Formats: sequence, structure tokens, C-alpha cells
Amino acid sequence: LDGSFIGEKALSEPLIVNGVGLVTTYVPEDLNPNPLSCTPKAGTGTVYYINITDGTPTFNIAGTVDRTREDRKEFLKRGGIPPSPSIILTEGGTPTMCVGTECGSVRMHLGLQKMYWSEIEQ
Repeated sequence: LDGSFIGEKALSEPLIVNGVGLVTTYVPEDLNPNPLSCTPKAGTGTVYYINITDGTPTFNIAGTVDRTREDRKEFLKRGGIPPSPSIILTEGGTPTMCVGTECGSVRMHLGLQKMYWSEIEQ
């Protein structure tokens, strides 16, 4: 291990969908910040995709033959503390996962469908 996980912490609620835990974490840029500086460092955000029963990777993110420890996570493009992941349905009905303003395709078949709520007075 390269030690890049030191200081890593989950600061938002996870999302669990079809047995897959979607968890965002944050690693500060500098574990020994300058005490005279008031400027926060951006740090790195990560989203983990893990099997909720045993913590194994659920997708082959790296594209290797076997799923490895590194297949559990994907680094986010934006720095800072990431919010909880959410899944939305686009106008075409395609499930999309968003972490803050970063959105991309969902790596799983969710079997999601649009539902509408209406109240009928009798």
C-alpha cells in the first residue's frame, strides 16, 4: 500500500442500491498543514463501490482480468469533501449517478422506473 489512504474519512451518508454500497470519502491534501495559514487545501474525493455483505469490489473499474482491491474505488475529478452520491433518471430514463456536480453512468443494472404521485380527492 502506498499510504495514500492516510487521513481518509467518510463524511457523508452512503447510498445502498441492489447490494452495492456507494460511499464517498475524502483525503486531505496535507496531513501537517501550516498552522499560520487559513486557506483550506482541496484534498481528494473518492467514491467506493463495494459489496455490502463482504466489502469486495463489485465492478471491474481497472479493466484487468480479475477484480482487485483497487476496483473498489474511483477518484473524483473535483477536490474537496464530496457529498453523498445520488441516482437520478434522465429524461430518456437512463439512470445516472451524481456526486455533487459530477455525474456519470451507473455501473449497474438497477431496474429503476419512473413513478408518479397523485392525490385524488373522493
